[in-house]
Amino acid sequence: MHPSTNRSFHSTPRREILPLVLGVVIGTVGYYSYRAVNSMEEEMEEYERLLAQHEGREYVPDSSHPSELRWDSRPIISIDIGSGRTRTSFSCDGKTELIEANDGARSLPTCIAMDEGDTVIGKLAMGRGGSNPISFLEKENDEEGLRSLISVVMSDVRERRARAANAAVVLTYPPRHHDDENILSLYLSSVPAVDLRLVPSPVAAALGAQSAGLLKDGKIIVLDVGAGGTDASIVSLDDTPELLSTVRSLDVSVTVLRDATVRHLLHSSKVPQGLAEDPMAKGRLREAAEGALQDLSVGKIQRSQVNIPYISVDKNSVPIHLQCGVGWPGIRFEIESGLSGRSITDVLVEIVTDLLTTSATTPMDIRNILLVGGGGRNTLVQMAVKEAMGALGGSAWADEAVVVPEGEVVEELTVLGAAEFARSTSDGLS
Repeated sequence: MHPSTNRSFHSTPRREILPLVLGVVIGTVGYYSYRAVNSMEEEMEEYERLLAQHEGREYVPDSSHPSELRWDSRPIISIDIGSGRTRTSFSCDGKTELIEANDGARSLPTCIAMDEGDTVIGKLAMGRGGSNPISFLEKENDEEGLRSLISVVMSDVRERRARAANAAVVLTYPPRHHDDENILSLYLSSVPAVDLRLVPSPVAAALGAQSAGLLKDGKIIVLDVGAGGTDASIVSLDDTPELLSTVRSLDVSVTVLRDATVRHLLHSSKVPQGLAEDPMAKGRLREAAEGALQDLSVGKIQRSQVNIPYISVDKNSVPIHLQCGVGWPGIRFEIESGLSGRSITDVLVEIVTDLLTTSATTPMDIRNILLVGGGGRNTLVQMAVKEAMGALGGSAWADEAVVVPEGEVVEELTVLGAAEFARSTSDGLS
């Protein structure tokens, strides 16, 4: 016989465990039922939107849906239409992601055109001789181009993100339009039948940088070096984000940098100087210049080799090849030649001095200087900003105050910060 072994067991009375099991079952069923109902509502809304599109009428979302009531918890499409590039982000469940173009690019050219009755944007529009809708809006007071661009961008986001069907929209606008009620009304009418908010691009950029931990509270100078010029703005990040003052200069821009590099290419090579007037050659020269600037800035190299085979032909139909090296000294010389001997640093000192004077502000009132825009990735511009701020407030202040985001972030803070603006304000600027 085996020795007896005493075993003790803990048993829960049936009457105590049954309510616990029942609670778990009810909770699980309720959770998945809630998810199923939400999914059905989203699918129905997407169906209604597509049906309206098929029938050629505007889709008006059901305002009783919970996502239409709270900006701080609803999906948001943010669109930053810059003078040169357009970027889009999608915010949902507290997360914001940049939406890439169909070709994988993180932005697309701000360009729109008609192709056999269809609206095309980006590179395809550039190839069709398209126009910039912002310039058209300013010159003609016609929002049709802007409306078409936004419509195509929103359709693309909705096709790629299911929860974007009823998303609200945040649209950035250049700070020079801040006090122009006529232009702002055109922006508002460019996105019909959608809950829309407008935000000045410097405010969005500052909020994007603040959410990334790059800025402090207080007054911020935002220097946006874009394709068509440089916007210098003072933004307050105390309490409600606000645009306080802005000035604009056309002397420093991505286009100025590119054209100076093109001149440097022509002067450094043995090709005929009249080559720049050849439309085909001009396009290839600009592409080569943009590539060289990117190599010099991103690659942190001192010289970039440029090789453009068969760029044109001479009067005897002999092919012309362009091959040379370009560097910062030559580009700087061409920039200063185009600015009547002034450097980028000189121009930035003038811009910021004008900004501080018009707003009755001193350098010591400024907590940070934020550099954004396509030109913000350029090494010459980055150095010039630090030199200019050092000239205005001292090198110690400039070293601490100047913020230059790394990599592509310098161009993307605006669209990433636009949704932050919508969530941080109760009424927006709409």
